[in-house]
Amino acid sequence: MAITPEKLNIRKLIENHSDAMPFYVKEYIQSKLTAGLSPDTLLQYLYRYKHFFNWLLSEGLVEAEDVAAIPYSELDRMRKDTIEMYIQFLRNEDISKKEDDTEGKPKALKLPEYRGEAVVALSIQALKSLFNYLTKETEDENGECYFYRNVMSKIVTHKKGETASRRARDLNAIILNDDDISAYLKFIENGYSETLTSAEARSRYEKVNSL
Repeated sequence: MAITPEKLNIRKLIENHSDAMPFYVKEYIQSKLTAGLSPDTLLQYLYRYKHFFNWLLSEGLVEAEDVAAIPYSELDRMRKDTIEMYIQFLRNEDISKKEDDTEGKPKALKLPEYRGEAVVALSIQALKSLFNYLTKETEDENGECYFYRNVMSKIVTHKKGETASRRARDLNAIILNDDDISAYLKFIENGYSETLTSAEARSRYEKVNSL
């Protein structure tokens, strides 16, 4: 199947953004591409990693010259309260565009704009995926993972109330198709009684089924 220009562009963006990442993030991206994770998802993850690492640097929470130089040892010793502080920062950061500072141009009063909860959830998921990879799937020269302490496993998120459309999608995902229904009816007709645990239960089932 031919690769579309859109997919080629996504691949190029992944390469460009990976260049500024630490080596272990590059390894993560390559591993997940090989495993078949969507390039679109990985590109979104890269945006979130860039934001997270730049925040660590701006807050003085890690010692490194730039994002690419942040060692994984910093992630190994990262505390839960640091991650929670970052999540709060994500929710409270004003992401509205800066006004034009051209001399003589009046600045319009603009209310703060905050990112949606979906982006916060995506950021958490991206970090969980990276930390899971680093603590379970990596190998150093001794065949050991880079580190084993996964601080992201301590971060618990709670789903908010589902909308009607979301519930409909979830129900649709478990609705049986024609082949499933046919197989299910054959199972009920021929095999279900064998799953019953008592002879009396099987007898009642067979009696009802013969009516």
